[in-house]
Formats: sequence, structure tokens, C-alpha cells
Amino acid sequence: DHFAGRFFSVPFFFSCFLLVKLIKCKKTALAVSTITMLIIILNPVTPMKSSFDYKFIDGFSGISDSRGWYYPGTGFLSHMLNGKIKQKWYMWGRALRKRKKMVVVFPAIGFLGFNAGPAKYIIDPLGLSDPLLARLPAEKKESFWIGHFNRKLPRGYIISIKCWQNFIEDPYLHLYYDKIINIIRGPIFNRERFAYIFYMNTGKYQYLINLYLSNQKKEI
Repeated sequence: DHFAGRFFSVPFFFSCFLLVKLIKCKKTALAVSTITMLIIILNPVTPMKSSFDYKFIDGFSGISDSRGWYYPGTGFLSHMLNGKIKQKWYMWGRALRKRKKMVVVFPAIGFLGFNAGPAKYIIDPLGLSDPLLARLPAEKKESFWIGHFNRKLPRGYIISIKCWQNFIEDPYLHLYYDKIINIIRGPIFNRERFAYIFYMNTGKYQYLINLYLSNQKKEI
């Protein structure tokens, strides 16, 4: 899973580096190499055993097989067999590129966004790439995929993106978004922009989010 093994990448690299440096005896080096190869070969889900029909393996302990999820449509062998990428989000992105619609809401921005092209704007309700939604609390759900927490889109946000202006209805969130707009679209070396960046990262504007959330509770 793309959220399970990434944190071990650096320790693994340095461990391999230390092994190469510390093992001076050729026999010991050969033994370590042999054991390592056996572990890789005997691993039931090793990439070496991937065939054209490698598919998703049900997750355990909350970890899913993301490689198996994407491999049928994007794997090297499947690409050789099919002659083209058949991943659904990839194909949707290619189709979106040809449409006139400029702004869409979609929770998987990688394949879709890359293939839709720079002329399209993908609003990510998970907040992974959205400077405003990422700062709003996630909706509470019993079932979720780690790192993927859905946010409720504020009223007026979609039209704000379409028109490239701030039309957010809530007055407190409107002020908060003004700060974000200055940070992400303002002149790079503007002194005011640097001040907004500093205050945003030190929590000075958090009270605006709190007041917005308070208004949301009153509406419920």
C-alpha cells in the first residue's frame, strides 16, 4: 500500500548501504545475498511473480494492495498485452480533456487531472491538493481509506473556482479564503503575502475556521 511502506524507504536504503560497507568477507556477502534473494522469491506477493493477470489482493490490518488495484490497467506487462493504458480514471481524464467543462469535482485527482490537462481545474473533496478544503475538518465516517478524508464543499466554493473570485457565502470563511487567495495567487515576493504565509502557519487565522464551523452547527 502506498501509505504502508514509504516510511521504511530511507531506513531500508541506509541498511543496504551499511551492509555493503560492513561485510568484508566474500563468503558472508554471498550468504547474505542468497538469503535476501530467497526471501524475495518466496514472498507470495513479490513483484517478480507478477503475471499479466495480477490482481487486487484483499487487505489485512487496514492495509490494501494498491499495486494490485492499479496493475491490471497500468502495469508494464498488461500494457504490453493491451497496447494501451486501460485504467478508468486515465480514460475519464482523456475524455474530460476534450470536453468544454473547465471545473469538475472528483476525489481521485492523479490519473484524472494529469490526463485532463492543465486547462481543467479538479476540485478535490478529499483536500489532498486543495489549500482551503485541506484546512477544513473531515466528515466523520465509520469506514474510510487512510489519508482520504472527505470534506464538505462550502457554499459558493465551486463558483469561486469557476470565476476565479471569492464567492464563499459564509462571512468568516470568506475572509479566510481571501488570505489563502493572496498566498496562492498573489505576487511571489510581496511582503503582505509572506506575512499571510507566516500567520497562516502559526494559526492566527484559525479563529475564522472556528467561527465558520460554529455557524455550520447553528444551521443544523
